[in-house]
Amino acid sequence: MKRLLSIIAIVATMFVAMASCGQQTHQDNRPVCGGMGIGIDSATAEANTLPRPVTDLEHDSFYIALPEGWKLLDRFPDGFSVYSGTLEEDFISGPCVSIEVIDADSKTPADVIDEMVTGCNATKGDVIKIVDYHYRTCSYVEDAYNHQLLVRKQDDKLIKFDIINTDATNPEVRSIVNTVELK
Repeated sequence: MKRLLSIIAIVATMFVAMASCGQQTHQDNRPVCGGMGIGIDSATAEANTLPRPVTDLEHDSFYIALPEGWKLLDRFPDGFSVYSGTLEEDFISGPCVSIEVIDADSKTPADVIDEMVTGCNATKGDVIKIVDYHYRTCSYVEDAYNHQLLVRKQDDKLIKFDIINTDATNPEVRSIVNTVELK
């Protein structure tokens, strides 16, 4: 009986604490207990749902990390190409992502997308958000592969992701995009 009363007391205390938490606010009307969950912002909440990276790759100006099953396809002067699936001769079955980091040279992500729309017959897409960053997007077909291009600007660099055989809704691709860290 004592054990049951102790459990009821603990549950009641937790209920009162949780109920009062939402009622208390700072002078600027922010809850004392935080936002989503227990003080976790939406970017952290999204990042926590993505597949965990297991392989780190380093380039001259940035780092990325890959989820399990992703492999390095190619390293080029300004970036990497990575893939998941199989590679037979020149055919990739499965998703592939090329990551490129270049000097912005006064270009904006919108400029890059406009060039793709004009020069490559790309279709301009919506601005999307992945964790903390907003990306300009477009889609196009090249060499019988569907591509989605994401571009953002950070620290006077343009960061471009060319996503092939999937799109930015793929959690593994979002994980890769989220791990890019400039040096």
